[in-house]
Amino acid sequence: MIAIVADDPHFQGRGNKSSGDNFHAAPNIDHSQEFVRKDLKEWLLWLRKEVGYDGWRLDFVRGFWGGYVKDYLEASEPYFAVGEYWDSLNYKYGEMEYNQDAHRQRIIDWMNAANGSAGAFDVTTKGILHTALGKCEYWRLSDEKGKPPGVVGWWPSRAVTFIENHDTGSTQVKIMKAEKDIYVAEIDEKITVKIGPEVLSHQMA
Repeated sequence: MIAIVADDPHFQGRGNKSSGDNFHAAPNIDHSQEFVRKDLKEWLLWLRKEVGYDGWRLDFVRGFWGGYVKDYLEASEPYFAVGEYWDSLNYKYGEMEYNQDAHRQRIIDWMNAANGSAGAFDVTTKGILHTALGKCEYWRLSDEKGKPPGVVGWWPSRAVTFIENHDTGSTQVKIMKAEKDIYVAEIDEKITVKIGPEVLSHQMA
């Protein structure tokens, strides 16, 4: 149980206090323990060399200090790594605030803690884009300096932009066409995605 943090409210480990936020669905691993880091590095290296993985998607990276990520990535040498620093955007009186610098700064801080070894999902851009498209508030897509308002506006080489992810329910996705040269899907009745060389018909546009 010393591999689990002491302040985990559900699993009550005997390790040190967590270096990040608790995740309530599973035991919170104590990354400050040398044997924990050693085991994780060996496991990641096995996944790389034996199983054939070539990159990592790090879920809920708010759960532990980003400095440990650098250690894990240096040991496993992935071609690509991205962290999910999922955090609520800033709202006032139920409305999303225009300036989301504090939100994207938290993501930047995590990447800095990881010494730039991993990119991060641009959750800031995702949240702003949803509101901008849903409410026709396209002025949100530029910050006060005329740059993109998310992480991509500050650290584009490390920002991983996305529209939806594994948390999007399948009922929110309507596949409109899936053929040899075209794929069209509508997400949450807000965004339409088209892939492939075939021209979109006027009926679907």
